[in-house]
Amino acid sequence: MRRRQPTHPPKVIDAGLQSERTYLAWQRTALAFAGVGALLIYGLCRMGAPSPFPAGSDCSSGSSCSPGRNGVTA
Repeated sequence: MRRRQPTHPPKVIDAGLQSERTYLAWQRTALAFAGVGALLIYGLCRMGAPSPFPAGSDCSSGSSCSPGRNGVTA
């Protein structure tokens, strides 16, 4: 019996697609991190935790995470 010759993959038609897929994957990762971070901050604000932001934003005043006390900014 004859041995089959290994087949080689076809030539790459569009070499630029790999870098584009990588770029899009990093964008999805960054968007996911931002979304999870926003949900964590929102959840902490709903629980009455102190604001993770510098002075000028207070989440402990109620159920909304608005800047300043009662929506009033200084």
